[in-house]
Amino acid sequence: MTPPPEFLVPFGGALAKSEDPKLDPPALVVSPGLSCTTLDVPSVQTKAGWASLLQLLSLADGMVVLRLRDTGVCDKDGYLAQSEFLSEVFEVVDSRPMFIVCVCTGPVRASMMAFVAMSTAVLATTEASFGFPSDAVHPITQVA
Repeated sequence: MTPPPEFLVPFGGALAKSEDPKLDPPALVVSPGLSCTTLDVPSVQTKAGWASLLQLLSLADGMVVLRLRDTGVCDKDGYLAQSEFLSEVFEVVDSRPMFIVCVCTGPVRASMMAFVAMSTAVLATTEASFGFPSDAVHPITQVA
């Protein structure tokens, strides 16, 4: 029996010629998509907690999801409002191409609103409210 002509064999027989009966090791598969990092951001935490948040944000790549946990309670230490922390966070966000999604499920007050402003997109539930605390600021500045 004679082999079929080259024009009748798919791809001119190139695939059949390149096949090897022994199995090749599987190739390394690399997913081309972006990674996603989710960070919980409580409104009241220690100085070390804020430093670890900054470190995680500086190491994150791809999409970053910030889940704000603001209880609306006044922070006694006031580290977020009285330090250069928010400017350092802004430098990290501004210096790197990151898509940041801020998820708000409750009250977002005072300095925590900076995270909302730095985000690319904000998702808020119907229970979310934005503004300044009524006790700490003049009554005219109340929002929401």
